[in-house]
Amino acid sequence: MSSPLYNKIVARKCQTSIYWAVKDEIRYRAETGKYIIRGFGYSGKLPDFDDLLLIPVHGLGTPSPIDQYRERVDTSVVIGKGMVKRPLRLSTPIMIGAMSYGATSREFKLACAKAVNIVGTATNTGEGGQVVEKQSDGSIRWLEFEYTKPNGYLIVQFASGRWGVSLEYLLNSDAIEIKYGQGAKPGFGGHLLGEKVVDEIAYTRGIPKGTDCLSPARHLDIRSLDDLRKVIKILRDIVGYEKPIGIKIGPGNVYKEVYAATQCDIDFIAVDGKYGGTGASPQHAIQGLGLPTLACIPAAVRALKDAGVREEVALIALGGFRDGVDAAKALALGADAVALASAIMIAAGCMMCGQCSTGKCPAGICTQDPELRKRIGGGKGIDEATKWIANYMKAVTKEVAQLAAACGHRSVREFNKEDLRAITVEAAAIAGVKLAGLEDYVLPQWRWF
Repeated sequence: MSSPLYNKIVARKCQTSIYWAVKDEIRYRAETGKYIIRGFGYSGKLPDFDDLLLIPVHGLGTPSPIDQYRERVDTSVVIGKGMVKRPLRLSTPIMIGAMSYGATSREFKLACAKAVNIVGTATNTGEGGQVVEKQSDGSIRWLEFEYTKPNGYLIVQFASGRWGVSLEYLLNSDAIEIKYGQGAKPGFGGHLLGEKVVDEIAYTRGIPKGTDCLSPARHLDIRSLDDLRKVIKILRDIVGYEKPIGIKIGPGNVYKEVYAATQCDIDFIAVDGKYGGTGASPQHAIQGLGLPTLACIPAAVRALKDAGVREEVALIALGGFRDGVDAAKALALGADAVALASAIMIAAGCMMCGQCSTGKCPAGICTQDPELRKRIGGGKGIDEATKWIANYMKAVTKEVAQLAAACGHRSVREFNKEDLRAITVEAAAIAGVKLAGLEDYVLPQWRWF
């Protein structure tokens, strides 16, 4: 039966088998007995923001568009409005999401801090503590906080491992985020391989140099909502009721978890969808756990409405945002702001080589190697990376503003679901958005919302 033609046919069939794309992964597991750990996020196709389209207006039985070249669109957003003495007054709904010091380099973290000062928005420490500098007199300079000033804000994470958390850490902040989960590995704790735990990281996190840093999957001292309320009360006492305090969750039982969080006196809730990235995670967690971002935002909005706190508690969406189009669609679904992380790394020079977890990042971003860190900003340093990140965020903000204008809005806060149409039944069902071509039809499960 064998012949050159036969061999060609069967080879082609094998190469189109579902196993062809993962044969090397299967062999890796077979040869090592280990599972795969990698960076970035979900690889595959789930319903996402590409399945929704924004609907412009023309003033014919609809509102008139705003002249984006001659009229101003308000892009400002407030996190913690009416609840605390010092809310975050952002000039844009675009924020920088949590990326930990350790997973990423000192230079990258400082570039993010300097960029939000330029743009007038917020960045997030992630769970690895804050970039600091020890002075000759023994005092500490909180560089990450310092570099965001005077126009930017620093959100510090209070995560399950408590890495880098201290009284000074909490005081040198503008907001506190209690991390319960993240999009790329919901149900798992943070994972920093020992190769990245150099002297600086060991000092900041309070662990031995060269050891893997594994965060608990849950807060060991928070076992109930009553415990959470007590922790939030303690944090509010520490910061004098001046700073917003919120919670970050992954893409699990979003409605239930957001509703529960609203019972604990929070100012914001951050929801990270399945497309969220990470520096290191088991691949089976990235691929197998959680819901797409498109499903998370509407569920969170419903929970906030049902709890009666939609106007008081801000919703921050995360997970796979690439540009102003994605951001505008998230705002239309009900998010108050969106936070970007992987896109920020790419703006800073990330080549997507997949070496995030190994510490061998050739762009100086996801590494602690002193020589590789010199490559930040294309080898031109922190200021160049700062410029790239700030430029990217400014461009995304302009895109959101122009899309708002085309939809007839003078403020990005006016986006709503009527600005959207779904082009697939799946997206319509998940997001509760009208199907394109069926102007008055919303799928039955969403008619009460």
